[in-house]
Amino acid sequence: MVRIGILTISDRASRGDYADRAGPAVEEWLAHAIASPWDPVRRVIPDGVESVRAALVHMADEERLDLVLTSGG
Repeated sequence: MVRIGILTISDRASRGDYADRAGPAVEEWLAHAIASPWDPVRRVIPDGVESVRAALVHMADEERLDLVLTSGG
């Protein structure tokens, strides 16, 4: 099964100041756009080059995701 990462980059959402709306919106769009079965993997991280780099490396190398989409920052 294809595994797709949805990475939201937001200081406030990562702190819990408000709910992440971008990640669920991307997931909903993908659900309509992709006919084949796929598994979403959502993450919310704070802004910053290092946090984004670390998350992308982890999602690609450790979680072995097939695709990672980003939103925010």
